[in-house]
Amino acid sequence: MLTALFSAVTVIFLCIGIYVILIKPREPLNRIFFIITLFISIQSLAALLVQLPVIRNNQKTLIFWALVGSHAFFFTLYFLVIFYIQLTKFIKVKWYVALVLLIMPLSILYKSLIVDKPFTFVTQNDIVYFESYHNTINYATFFVILYLIFMLFLITRWLLKSSKKREKIQAGIILLSQFVTLVLILIDSYVLFYLTQKKDVFIPGIITPLFLIWILGIGYTMIRYRFLILSPDTVCKDVLSNIEESVILLGPHHNIIYINKIAAKTIYDGDPVAGKHISTFIKEYNYVQNEFGKLDKESYSDFSCRLNFIKKDGGMIYMDTKIKLIRDKFNDFLGILILARPVKELIQMREHYNISEREAQVVQMVITGNTNKKIAYELSISERTVKTHLTRIFNKMGVDNKIQLMMLLKEFNLIPDQPAEKTLLVN
Repeated sequence: MLTALFSAVTVIFLCIGIYVILIKPREPLNRIFFIITLFISIQSLAALLVQLPVIRNNQKTLIFWALVGSHAFFFTLYFLVIFYIQLTKFIKVKWYVALVLLIMPLSILYKSLIVDKPFTFVTQNDIVYFESYHNTINYATFFVILYLIFMLFLITRWLLKSSKKREKIQAGIILLSQFVTLVLILIDSYVLFYLTQKKDVFIPGIITPLFLIWILGIGYTMIRYRFLILSPDTVCKDVLSNIEESVILLGPHHNIIYINKIAAKTIYDGDPVAGKHISTFIKEYNYVQNEFGKLDKESYSDFSCRLNFIKKDGGMIYMDTKIKLIRDKFNDFLGILILARPVKELIQMREHYNISEREAQVVQMVITGNTNKKIAYELSISERTVKTHLTRIFNKMGVDNKIQLMMLLKEFNLIPDQPAEKTLLVN
């Protein structure tokens, strides 16, 4: 019975790890998760081997595989802690952080191999049990409890502090699967204590199958909520690369995380720009920065405008631009998508009619359909001042009212033709 159980668990853990690593081999979390499943598979394999008569009849071989299984368990906990830190972004996992966390499992390895054998064995009903423990086990128990508490802290903190629905669902599933696993382990130890009527006796590796609940919980969240949804990475690979316009994807801090080939060639002459701030490449960034903030607050989902993009040689290219907020199915922020194409007629309205910056702002507010009262409020001026600006604009452009102004702007091709909820005129 135990032989079949451990054989099945070994295969299941290996399949889970291989499946996850094949989804995205370069993803650090996938690699760590694969290592975790590998160590649990080693635990299960060791638990299987120590039950075989050919192994039990050789004390040295029995101790060897028992040590392999127990230390595989300790290193499973180590990599689980690394996984949790990486997942919850508690701190950045530098080499020295990993090294500090590795001190305890390495010290247990040293104690059990050099200083003190951690246990002796007894056989009951043809099943091998750990019978007595030495001092090393007390140290190992402290290590296990410490790391388990730390993991519970990390995942609970992530659940409470995260503002994203997707992450809260992930944290909740992982926390539940971890809690159920630990409860079952405690129940198993408690029941086994009375069944065997021996203090501190249990079957080597018996808790390994219980880890299946925990690992399945983590694996499910990784597969269901991390990869099979719209994310900046999948958008870049599957959608943005096929758009026949200049495409730029910005992260939360307005850094460029992706540009397609057309944008790289048209605007940046093939120069690598990933990671750089978009303000380096948009002349009117100060104008659109506030609109980015409004997008994040869900005032509207997109807007269009004309922007001067700064080229590699310092020149400008005038682009008809649409800017849209990208959210996932949980309505969590993913990024800002910029679609742009060059304006064929480079007529500068402000230079042609000698329009001042303040007057251009008023024109921009008119285009978006704002009343004089709303324009006054947004620009922190009086309605009378707005009327004065409009009169000057009408005189300079030779029109009599807002309708004629809109008609003239269309003739000059200065209203962006990208459909959007809001249109800005920043030039």
